[in-house]
Amino acid sequence: EAKIGCSLITPQTQRRMLQDSNVTITLNYDIDELLYADLIANGTDFEDPNFITAIANELGIDPALVQVNVADSSIEVDITLVDDTLDGEPINDDLIDAINDISLELNNISSALIDSLGISSNDISFDSADFCGDRTCSGLNVECNHATGFCECPPGYGGIDCQFKHK
Repeated sequence: EAKIGCSLITPQTQRRMLQDSNVTITLNYDIDELLYADLIANGTDFEDPNFITAIANELGIDPALVQVNVADSSIEVDITLVDDTLDGEPINDDLIDAINDISLELNNISSALIDSLGISSNDISFDSADFCGDRTCSGLNVECNHATGFCECPPGYGGIDCQFKHK
């Protein structure tokens, strides 16, 4: 009797390489309403390339990965982090590093925002950071922790998005 088959056993610490992955991190700031009205009246452009470049420089990323949205007196900074598989690192290691870097750089990002707008630190406040964006945690019906950017994986799964199943 002949059997044909293939079996691959990987240790729990080994990670599989996937296609490119990305995460959008959203930072929210509230600005004094009267100051906001003055900034708009004086022609402040929150989508100014210099403004976006200052934020990107603080993070060491391409300005094309930063988007600024303004509604009323709220400023939303969206940062898209891309993890490519060409660098030889397991998928999501770059994303984990970038999320940790942004967590550490929040004060510097706020300073860049203040400097770019030419305002006082009393006129703007950091409201929140969402490190999950619209990720679905590999569709496992679990929550992403918005403060850390990591999915709360069920037993037997691991990775930033619960994309690794342990055997």
